[in-house]
Amino acid sequence: MPQIIVKGVSASRMEKLASPLIETVSRLVECPEDWVTVELCESKFFTKEGLTEQYPIIQIWWYERPQAVQDQVAKELSELFLKEGFSLVQISFHLFDKKDYYEFE
Repeated sequence: MPQIIVKGVSASRMEKLASPLIETVSRLVECPEDWVTVELCESKFFTKEGLTEQYPIIQIWWYERPQAVQDQVAKELSELFLKEGFSLVQISFHLFDKKDYYEFE
């Protein structure tokens, strides 16, 4: 935890971005890097005209954190993707209630 789901990015570009993304989130939420997971959902996006290029859509699932931390995560991740040449980045946060999240080993 946190779990990061990315859409609208090719696998080759995501390979380059995964490490700094994990490092950034880990640093800002003060958790070990191996707690951060990144999933790439290779999606196809369409307009009325057909298949189209897409901007990154990033969903972050985590336990509630202070607004300042959330704002900083959004800021630094958007900067990371914008530096890679994307013209737009969409980031949304989704909360797990600790009582509703289970993990077994």
